[in-house]
Amino acid sequence: MRLRACGLALAAPCIAILAIAWWLSPNDAGYGTHTQLGSLPPCSFLVRTGWPCVGCGVTTSLSLAVRGRLPSAWAAQPFGVVLFAAVLAAAMCGTLQMTGGWAILDRFRPRWWWLAVGLAGLLAGWGYKALIGYLAGEYPIL
Repeated sequence: MRLRACGLALAAPCIAILAIAWWLSPNDAGYGTHTQLGSLPPCSFLVRTGWPCVGCGVTTSLSLAVRGRLPSAWAAQPFGVVLFAAVLAAAMCGTLQMTGGWAILDRFRPRWWWLAVGLAGLLAGWGYKALIGYLAGEYPIL
């Protein structure tokens, strides 16, 4: 019973993230999709500096990736594509453990370096987005 409960505890939030990403309409600008989630304001870092923040485009990227528009998702924020793959894999593993009772998640132990790799990926995606946007004349927004 514990195995199935752990599977549900992982699968449910991951499926919710994917469902919300599907429900949102990706913004054509490549950022700003998060404002559809209620009272979230536009990115204040972008508004003040003209440059995207580290998280700019992740919600848009997830929303595009869940629709299978991976090149557009990559352009919005490369880390969003990686995050989409991780959330999808976690949802699948959790669902398999929940429905089949297999100890799939016992093979994955949280490690401190996962956080470092995730943060490095987020920063690399932000740097890529900022550099490509700068070279294309999109940033800084004046």
